[in-house]
Amino acid sequence: MWEKLFQGLKDLVFVLELSRRNSEEIKELKKRNDEIMLYVERLAFEIQRVRENEAHERDKILLKLDLDPKPKKKLSPKKRTK
Repeated sequence: MWEKLFQGLKDLVFVLELSRRNSEEIKELKKRNDEIMLYVERLAFEIQRVRENEAHERDKILLKLDLDPKPKKKLSPKKRTK
């Protein structure tokens, strides 16, 4: 009877220790996840900035070449009347 009680207590202590370790690991993983999310947000912002800068540079080049960035519709030639 005492043996079963001691074994039950040992099992309980083991489970409590595993639970404590898991809780610590979960906290560490959450912290790492937050850091990764911060890096992803920074990268997304940087990518957006690069795209905007590239679009601005393209517009500047087109203006230097005296080209319209938005082509106008071509008018169809008028039909000749006899």
